[in-house]
Amino acid sequence: MRWVNRLATAAILLAVVTVPPLLATLWLAHHPWRWPSRTQVDSWLQQPLTAGTIVACCGAVATMAWLVLVIYLGRRAVRWAATVWRRLRRMPLPTPAQVTASSMAGVAAFTLPGAASADTGVARPAVAQQLPEPRAADGGITLPGGGWIPYPTAAAVTAAGSLIWFHRRRHYRPGPPRADGHTSDPDLQRLPPAAEAIAVSGPPPQASVPLAAPPSGVLALAGPGAAAAARGLLVSAALTTTNSTPTHDVRVDATDIDALLPGIDPDLRQAMTVRPFPGSPAGSVTVLTFDATVAASARWHVATDGMIIGADAAAPRRVCVLDQQTATDLIDLVRHTRDDAAAPNQLVDHRPGVAHTVVTGKPDAPGRLELLGGCQLVVQGQPTRLRRSAGLQILAYLAVHADGASPAELIRACWPGVRPASITQRLHTTISDLRKQLQPELGSNPVNRHDTRYQLNTAAIDTDLWQWRTAVAAAGCAIETAARIQACHAVVRRYTGEFAAGQDWPWLTPVREALRRDVIDAYVVLVEHEPPPGAVRLLQTAITIAPDNEDLQLRAAEALRRTGDHDGANSLLASFRRRVARTTNTPGQP
Repeated sequence: MRWVNRLATAAILLAVVTVPPLLATLWLAHHPWRWPSRTQVDSWLQQPLTAGTIVACCGAVATMAWLVLVIYLGRRAVRWAATVWRRLRRMPLPTPAQVTASSMAGVAAFTLPGAASADTGVARPAVAQQLPEPRAADGGITLPGGGWIPYPTAAAVTAAGSLIWFHRRRHYRPGPPRADGHTSDPDLQRLPPAAEAIAVSGPPPQASVPLAAPPSGVLALAGPGAAAAARGLLVSAALTTTNSTPTHDVRVDATDIDALLPGIDPDLRQAMTVRPFPGSPAGSVTVLTFDATVAASARWHVATDGMIIGADAAAPRRVCVLDQQTATDLIDLVRHTRDDAAAPNQLVDHRPGVAHTVVTGKPDAPGRLELLGGCQLVVQGQPTRLRRSAGLQILAYLAVHADGASPAELIRACWPGVRPASITQRLHTTISDLRKQLQPELGSNPVNRHDTRYQLNTAAIDTDLWQWRTAVAAAGCAIETAARIQACHAVVRRYTGEFAAGQDWPWLTPVREALRRDVIDAYVVLVEHEPPPGAVRLLQTAITIAPDNEDLQLRAAEALRRTGDHDGANSLLASFRRRVARTTNTPGQP
């Protein structure tokens, strides 16, 4: 009924604007206007309060009111037209780049954080996004927990996450196909929630100001934001060690670290603490203290939002402030970066597993969710555009998790970093709108709810992902060599591209890596039963799917050598070494 109300409102406004001048024109046509004579003027001055005078005054007031209304509506129309024009001209902001070898080359160019954000007094443009939290703020991002992180530090968080996935892709060693796939691999779990929340906030403005290092020596912190600022300084300094030599060391007294970051990794705890408390630390080391009686090189009074109150000219206007959970997540990210970089011989258990229950949709289902090489819903043979942006994401997530997902899991996937209690209604609204839009076309609800879990309705929607997983399960369960080779050919043939290509949802990366591992496992099986020329062709195709995998590069180089192409093998490895060095800032040695 919304369009009926809008149509009625438009008709009323049109009548109010056009009918009065039309009636006035018709009246003047039958009663031509003439200037009053001198006799009429004298008569009116002797008796001004006449019926004609009253009618004329009422007409004048009505005319003025009509003019005011027309001017108001005209101004609103102009503003609306200007807004539409700006939207049409505005170019969409880029989304966070997914973790690929090409994007990693730009990670090294990011300005990595020291501790505090410089302020030039120039407002930075806000980062456009659809999520309610985190939100872009002047010079940084306001986090769901109430903290604030400068743009360069946010870029470093994204870079650290990219580096983690690069190491995992590089170190994976393909093996026999697994019936249960790689979805449960311990190194393919999602990054900490805070890292995902920062990633979805969008890329920092290119003109963001680099971070300035905190003053060397003892830095005394006070104020309601002192503890949060200490966490921000410690985390910012730790992030500089993820892929480069630290430029500044920030530490805290051992008695304070447990209160600031409880449960921190022992190695990182040792690197962040200083004992005994020094009077004047040497070098570019900053020691944080909350003791107002200690002789300090500088003192900062920090507000809750990170603003420095009453600081000297050398101090920044605002510093990174983090709540305990966000700081713990980001420290966990640093730990993952360190551990993955130090695990060059990472192995995944390739023992045959029991195949998961394979979900299959109805072959004649009216809806089909195409997820390999793209991401779109096709209903009755026609692509369907969903009214809500999160609707397609929910359908894709439920297709991946065939056993269903709870509301909390869907919220963390679609709105990372946002408290479930504050966004539950939005999830319910999105699913309700999905049902309202698709049920007339599908003949049934696209999403069912069983107890507390949502599931994709397999009778209404089928997906190419389930068919591909059936082929993977067959390859993992095959005992005879001929049956395994045939199943691996089916896996390779059905993999038509990256999962949900073109989308940048934060939960996609582990799924994409699991599928990528499945398909290169199949390629390795096929390579083992091919002569050298055929093996080279298969490995070259596999490398286009997983260009960062070191094992595939070594296999391809060995296959080239067996064909006599030693120059090609050396060129392939040299190119890979350069890419590794460019990504990690350290020489790669495959």
